Amino acid sequence: MKEANWLSGATPQQMLRFLKGKGSERKLRLFAIAVHREYNRIEPGFANEASLRATEKAEEIAEKGTSVDNATWHKMGGYFILNPTAFGAAKRLADNSDVPDKFKCDLLRCLFGNPFQPPVPDASWQSPKVIAMATRIYAKRAFEQMQILADALKKAGCADKGMLDHCRHPAPHARGCWVIDLLLGNV
Repeated sequence: MKEANWLSGATPQQMLRFLKGKGSERKLRLFAIAVHREYNRIEPGFANEASLRATEKAEEIAEKGTSVDNATWHKMGGYFILNPTAFGAAKRLADNSDVPDKFKCDLLRCLFGNPFQPPVPDASWQSPKVIAMATRIYAKRAFEQMQILADALKKAGCADKGMLDHCRHPAPHARGCWVIDLLLGNV
Protein backbone atom coordinates (compact mmCIF):
# COMPACT_ATOMS: atom_id res chain seq x y z
CA MET A 1 0.00 0.00 0.00
CA LYS A 2 1.16 3.51 -0.76
CA GLU A 3 0.80 6.43 1.63
CA ALA A 4 -1.78 8.19 -0.58
CA ASN A 5 -4.03 5.10 -0.41
CA TRP A 6 -3.70 4.94 3.36
CA LEU A 7 -4.58 8.61 3.73
CA SER A 8 -7.65 8.64 1.52
CA GLY A 9 -8.38 5.90 -0.96
CA ALA A 10 -8.25 2.54 0.74
CA THR A 11 -10.96 0.20 1.94
CA PRO A 12 -10.87 -1.04 5.54
CA GLN A 13 -9.97 -4.51 4.27
CA GLN A 14 -6.99 -3.14 2.31
CA MET A 15 -5.84 -1.17 5.34
CA LEU A 16 -6.07 -4.23 7.58
CA ARG A 17 -4.11 -6.35 5.10
CA PHE A 18 -1.42 -3.67 5.19
CA LEU A 19 -1.43 -3.74 9.01
CA LYS A 20 -1.21 -7.53 9.27
CA GLY A 21 1.93 -8.27 11.26
CA LYS A 22 2.44 -4.53 11.96
CA GLY A 23 -0.60 -3.51 13.99
CA SER A 24 -0.56 -4.26 17.70
CA GLU A 25 -3.04 -6.75 19.15
CA ARG A 26 -4.36 -3.98 21.39
CA LYS A 27 -5.09 -1.55 18.58
CA LEU A 28 -6.61 -4.22 16.33
CA ARG A 29 -8.93 -5.32 19.14
CA LEU A 30 -9.79 -1.68 19.95
CA PHE A 31 -10.68 -1.17 16.28
CA ALA A 32 -13.06 -4.14 16.43
CA ILE A 33 -14.59 -2.81 19.66
CA ALA A 34 -15.14 0.68 18.22
CA VAL A 35 -16.81 -0.74 15.09
CA HIS A 36 -18.95 -2.95 17.33
CA ARG A 37 -19.95 0.10 19.41
CA GLU A 38 -20.86 1.98 16.22
CA TYR A 39 -22.95 -0.97 15.04
CA ASN A 40 -24.77 -0.95 18.40
CA ARG A 41 -25.41 2.77 17.92
CA ILE A 42 -26.75 2.25 14.38
CA GLU A 43 -28.76 -0.86 15.28
CA PRO A 44 -29.82 -0.26 18.91
CA GLY A 45 -31.85 -3.49 18.97
CA PHE A 46 -28.58 -5.40 18.76
CA ALA A 47 -27.17 -3.70 21.88
CA ASN A 48 -28.44 -6.26 24.38
CA GLU A 49 -26.90 -7.04 27.74
CA ALA A 50 -24.82 -9.94 26.39
CA SER A 51 -23.40 -7.72 23.63
CA LEU A 52 -22.52 -5.00 26.14
CA ARG A 53 -20.82 -7.55 28.45
CA ALA A 54 -18.84 -8.91 25.50
CA THR A 55 -17.78 -5.36 24.59
CA GLU A 56 -16.59 -4.69 28.15
CA LYS A 57 -14.73 -8.02 28.26
CA ALA A 58 -13.05 -7.33 24.90
CA GLU A 59 -11.94 -3.88 26.07
CA GLU A 60 -10.54 -5.37 29.29
CA ILE A 61 -8.62 -7.95 27.25
CA ALA A 62 -7.26 -5.27 24.91
CA GLU A 63 -6.13 -3.01 27.74
CA LYS A 64 -4.56 -5.78 29.81
CA GLY A 65 -2.83 -7.31 26.81
CA THR A 66 -4.26 -10.73 27.53
CA SER A 67 -5.58 -13.15 24.96
CA VAL A 68 -8.95 -14.78 24.40
CA ASP A 69 -9.22 -18.53 24.57
CA ASN A 70 -11.95 -20.47 22.77
CA ALA A 71 -13.77 -21.25 26.02
CA THR A 72 -14.07 -17.54 26.90
CA TRP A 73 -15.16 -16.71 23.37
CA HIS A 74 -17.97 -19.26 23.45
CA LYS A 75 -18.92 -18.48 27.06
CA MET A 76 -19.36 -14.81 26.11
CA GLY A 77 -21.64 -15.70 23.19
CA GLY A 78 -19.14 -15.94 20.35
CA TYR A 79 -19.20 -12.22 19.62
CA PHE A 80 -16.71 -11.34 16.90
CA ILE A 81 -14.98 -8.76 19.12
CA LEU A 82 -13.87 -11.69 21.29
CA ASN A 83 -12.42 -13.69 18.42
CA PRO A 84 -9.32 -15.46 19.81
CA THR A 85 -7.11 -13.38 17.50
CA ALA A 86 -7.32 -9.60 17.47
CA PHE A 87 -6.70 -9.60 13.71
CA GLY A 88 -9.61 -12.04 13.28
CA ALA A 89 -11.85 -9.76 15.34
CA ALA A 90 -10.76 -6.70 13.33
CA LYS A 91 -11.28 -8.47 10.01
CA ARG A 92 -14.78 -9.66 10.92
CA LEU A 93 -15.84 -6.20 12.05
CA ALA A 94 -14.21 -4.53 9.02
CA ASP A 95 -16.51 -6.71 6.90
CA ASN A 96 -19.65 -5.48 8.71
CA SER A 97 -21.60 -3.82 5.90
CA ASP A 98 -23.94 -2.01 8.32
CA VAL A 99 -21.11 0.29 9.44
CA PRO A 100 -19.94 2.60 6.62
CA ASP A 101 -16.48 1.94 5.18
CA LYS A 102 -15.60 5.62 5.58
CA PHE A 103 -16.17 5.33 9.34
CA LYS A 104 -13.98 2.21 9.51
CA CYS A 105 -11.18 3.76 7.42
CA ASP A 106 -11.23 6.97 9.47
CA LEU A 107 -11.17 4.85 12.62
CA LEU A 108 -8.12 2.89 11.42
CA ARG A 109 -6.38 6.21 10.72
CA CYS A 110 -7.36 7.39 14.22
CA LEU A 111 -5.82 4.32 15.82
CA PHE A 112 -2.75 3.83 13.65
CA GLY A 113 -2.04 7.36 12.46
CA ASN A 114 0.10 7.55 9.34
CA PRO A 115 2.36 4.48 9.44
CA PHE A 116 4.43 5.99 6.61
CA GLN A 117 5.40 8.97 8.76
CA PRO A 118 5.40 7.89 12.42
CA PRO A 119 5.23 10.81 14.85
CA VAL A 120 8.22 11.85 16.89
CA PRO A 121 7.16 12.56 20.47
CA ASP A 122 8.42 15.69 22.16
CA ALA A 123 8.47 15.78 25.96
CA SER A 124 7.85 19.54 25.95
CA TRP A 125 4.27 18.92 24.73
CA GLN A 126 3.54 16.73 27.70
CA SER A 127 2.65 19.46 30.15
CA PRO A 128 0.64 18.43 33.23
CA LYS A 129 -2.44 20.05 31.66
CA VAL A 130 -2.04 18.10 28.37
CA ILE A 131 -1.45 14.80 30.18
CA ALA A 132 -4.42 15.35 32.50
CA MET A 133 -6.65 16.21 29.55
CA ALA A 134 -5.48 13.19 27.51
CA THR A 135 -6.00 10.92 30.54
CA ARG A 136 -9.52 12.26 31.07
CA ILE A 137 -10.44 11.92 27.38
CA TYR A 138 -9.21 8.33 27.37
CA ALA A 139 -10.80 7.26 30.64
CA LYS A 140 -14.20 8.83 29.97
CA ARG A 141 -14.24 8.27 26.20
CA ALA A 142 -14.70 12.06 25.97
CA PHE A 143 -13.43 12.28 22.40
CA GLU A 144 -15.58 15.33 21.75
CA GLN A 145 -12.83 17.17 23.70
CA MET A 146 -10.12 16.36 21.15
CA GLN A 147 -10.27 19.88 19.68
CA ILE A 148 -9.62 21.31 23.15
CA LEU A 149 -6.65 18.94 23.42
CA ALA A 150 -5.35 20.36 20.11
CA ASP A 151 -5.47 23.86 21.60
CA ALA A 152 -3.65 22.69 24.74
CA LEU A 153 -0.99 20.95 22.64
CA LYS A 154 -0.47 24.05 20.52
CA LYS A 155 -0.19 26.20 23.65
CA ALA A 156 2.41 23.72 25.00
CA GLY A 157 4.49 24.30 21.85
CA CYS A 158 3.34 21.46 19.59
CA ALA A 159 3.67 22.41 15.93
CA ASP A 160 3.12 18.87 14.56
CA LYS A 161 0.51 19.50 11.85
CA GLY A 162 -0.52 15.84 11.65
CA MET A 163 -1.13 15.66 15.38
CA LEU A 164 -3.02 18.94 15.61
CA ASP A 165 -5.09 18.17 12.49
CA HIS A 166 -5.98 14.75 13.85
CA CYS A 167 -7.22 16.25 17.11
CA ARG A 168 -9.31 18.77 15.19
CA HIS A 169 -10.78 16.17 12.81
CA PRO A 170 -14.43 15.76 13.81
CA ALA A 171 -14.77 11.99 13.81
CA PRO A 172 -14.33 9.22 14.66
CA HIS A 173 -12.06 8.97 17.66
CA ALA A 174 -11.81 5.97 19.96
CA ARG A 175 -9.69 4.36 22.63
CA GLY A 176 -6.34 3.61 21.06
CA CYS A 177 -6.23 6.99 19.25
CA TRP A 178 -2.62 7.42 18.18
CA VAL A 179 -2.34 10.95 19.63
CA ILE A 180 -3.71 9.98 23.05
CA ASP A 181 -1.54 6.84 23.07
CA LEU A 182 1.54 8.86 22.13
CA LEU A 183 0.90 11.36 24.93
CA LEU A 184 0.16 8.69 27.55
CA GLY A 185 2.86 6.25 26.46
CA ASN A 186 0.36 3.49 25.60
CA VAL A 187 1.74 0.85 23.30
